Amino acid sequence: MVYTPRKSLGCSHEASTPAAGTTAHLVLKHTSPYGASTRYTVSRPASFERNVPTPLLLAFHHWGGSENDAGALHAHGHDHGYVVVAPAGYSDSSKGNSWNGAGTTGSPGALGKTCYDPNQYFNFCYDTCGACADSCWWTTCDDSVGMVAALIDEVTHNHCIDLRRIYAHGWSNGGVFLYELAHDLRTARRIAGYIPAVGLPHAGFNRVPARLPAPFLGIWGRVDEYMPPFANTDAVGHPGDGTMSLDKAFGGWLFNTARNVSSLWAAANGCSAHPRPYEHDKIADASVCVAWDGCRAGVSVIECIHPGGHYTPSWAADVTLDFMLHHAQPMPNAHSPATPSSHATPSPLQSLSPPPPSPPPPPSPSPPPLPPPPPPPAPPLLSPSPTQSQPTVLRQQPPPPPPPPPPSP
Repeated sequence: MVYTPRKSLGCSHEASTPAAGTTAHLVLKHTSPYGASTRYTVSRPASFERNVPTPLLLAFHHWGGSENDAGALHAHGHDHGYVVVAPAGYSDSSKGNSWNGAGTTGSPGALGKTCYDPNQYFNFCYDTCGACADSCWWTTCDDSVGMVAALIDEVTHNHCIDLRRIYAHGWSNGGVFLYELAHDLRTARRIAGYIPAVGLPHAGFNRVPARLPAPFLGIWGRVDEYMPPFANTDAVGHPGDGTMSLDKAFGGWLFNTARNVSSLWAAANGCSAHPRPYEHDKIADASVCVAWDGCRAGVSVIECIHPGGHYTPSWAADVTLDFMLHHAQPMPNAHSPATPSSHATPSPLQSLSPPPPSPPPPPSPSPPPLPPPPPPPAPPLLSPSPTQSQPTVLRQQPPPPPPPPPPSP
């Protein structure tokens, strides 16, 4: 099957900056409901050609980070043929840049408070939140999803982007935010795959993606104390629910376990009930990865636990690239307002991998995304830990009520 990219508006009138192989620093032409603006960095790969649609990776920083924290991804995109855009989250006069979503300002949620903090060690209530409902709120209450929707509009208008290959990657608070992007149709309808690193949705906020199928590659640290991937039920303040983990580095925020999250995404994508070991030749450490088979439209749901803590492992960029190579959104139907030319130029990213065999036709009339090839050989992986292999109860919750309005001036 010949892959056909979907050209963005930028393919007909591209901005002159940045030049191929360079990075530009820009201000987003969008104002939030609270009057905030933000900045972002954008890089074009060395192989960039005008009017050739290129894949786009959106990169979201940790709490307190900035648009300048994605240097390694910009360098990787430069060498491997994709555009990288890294925005800064919203802040206020006294607190750092952050991303709102997946329970960061939704406590109490469907399962109660999202933290155990009897002494309220920290005050992370942002000005945009007004009076926070409890001490568990820790990010801006501004519309972070709306900002990302506007960012995609601006980038695809100014750069020649393959609209079928827009991906989202985030770490820590940025990784938590990815679950909100997947839950909100303003962004879920435009993103082809999600790669959260050391980020988990809060307890009570494990929700099915709004648009399916939804490819997923989750990466977490085995000894992470900020967002532990396993149910550390022995921790002080843990409610004893095996689908939750308790942050031990701050005031005790409650998150979903990695397996509770990846199992929900696998079930939503129609995958097999139980995962199998997953191997990749770029994963050289003692990471343990599993994948679910039989997913709808050939998508992947992959869970990787690296042996370290609250950081993204060195192999993540290469494995993310392989994930991007083999996942694209289906071509829109004939009634879509943006149907691409049938003679579109192949994406430069696609040329890095031989074309996989054509999958059996799905029930939908739209062509399916490219399926992943069989995993390359690698040394045997370690067996999953007993905690990781325990069955979990999938929990889906309704979205929380919207945060309170800002105080009147």
